[in-house]
Parts: sequence; C-alpha cells; structure tokens
Amino acid sequence: MEVVIPTQNDVSSLDQIVTLLSSFSCIKKIHIVNNNSTAANTQIIQEIVESERKCVYHFCSSNGKGSAIKIALHYTSDDVLFLDADISNLSSSSIKKLIERFYNTESCDFVKANITRANGQSNSGFILSEFSRFFPNLSISRPTCGIYIVKKGVINGLDVSSLPDGWAIDIAILLEAHIKGNKIIEEDIGTIFDKARNETSLEQSEKQLSEYLRHFLNCHFPRCEAR
Repeated sequence: MEVVIPTQNDVSSLDQIVTLLSSFSCIKKIHIVNNNSTAANTQIIQEIVESERKCVYHFCSSNGKGSAIKIALHYTSDDVLFLDADISNLSSSSIKKLIERFYNTESCDFVKANITRANGQSNSGFILSEFSRFFPNLSISRPTCGIYIVKKGVINGLDVSSLPDGWAIDIAILLEAHIKGNKIIEEDIGTIFDKARNETSLEQSEKQLSEYLRHFLNCHFPRCEAR
C-alpha cells in the first residue's frame, strides 16, 4: 500500500502523520506533494520527507488539491490511501480500521472514511440529496471526505488527466469508481480535528464541487436536471 498526502502550507501535523504511517508495515511509500507552499514551509516539508525513508517528495506548482494528487498518482503502483495533511489527531486505530476493512471485506475496491469534524464544517451536506437521487446504491455519508483507500486496479482505470484540479478531486475519484461498478463501502473512524477553513475557501470549494457534479451528471445522465 502507498499513501498520497497533498499539502499547501499544512505542516504542523505532517511530521506526526508521517511517523504514524511509517509504523505500518503494509505501507511501503508515502507520497508527500508540496502544492506550491511558501519557501519556509517547503523547507519544513522537505526536512520531514528526508527524515523518513518511506517518504517520496513531489512538488506541484499549480494550485489545487486535484493538481497535487494527480502528480502523485503518476508515481503510485499499489493500492492507495489518500489522506489530508491537516489532521492533528490522526490515530493508529483509525488507520488500522480503514486498512482492515479494506483488506478483510470480500471484493472490496474502495473504502471511504465516515468522519465527524470537530469544527463542524462539511462540504457534503449540500450534495447528499443529489447522491440519493442519482446514486441510490452508493450509501456514502461523506462523499467529499479526503480520507479513503482505493484498490490499485481502480486507480489504473482512471483517466488521471481528466480529473479536476481543485477540491472536487475526491468526489471525482469516488464517482468514477462507482460508475464503473466497483464495490465501495465506508468505515466510521470517529471525530477528527482539522484546520477550520474560512468562508471564502468554503464558498470556492462548494462552487467547484457543484460544477463538477453538474458536469458528471450531464455526462452520465444527460436528460437529468442537476440542481
């Protein structure tokens, strides 16, 4: 298994996340993607990567979570665990639950984390009605969550270049996997503490998510009217 972690100036929890992940023998590589961070934070990221032999450093000069993840995907060759860099309370038990659910569930292709954010923020609520309407067999509580494990075969089947460059990357990977008939389940890993985002950031991400969902529905359900 490999891990992909994009980060744009989120460094305060990165060292402890890398240390935790490195303790899992099944994790062979940890891809850290520096998404155009400041010079000071770039130095911190590089030092963290250099301190752990499992880490691989990538630099992404184009802003956007999707841009960063797409760079890392070109270098992965195994099942992938996607994580965010700003989780301050990530625990071994939560990672273990995801990994065990992924490998111990028959024919499982994708495990999405179901989380509760301590800061109360969520980008999932406004699209859940569309999910239940168009994807009734996809019972996912947090479709936009950035914590999930995907099988190598699913990753290989993605047209990486066509994936969105921004916040919609996580929901795009989920829907591409679903539309191709892959088995997707979720695992509750409890409450996470991550960085609270400002109103402008939340508005931008909601706009990107809405635009991508509209695009996806128009491609696969051309006669529908997405909200």
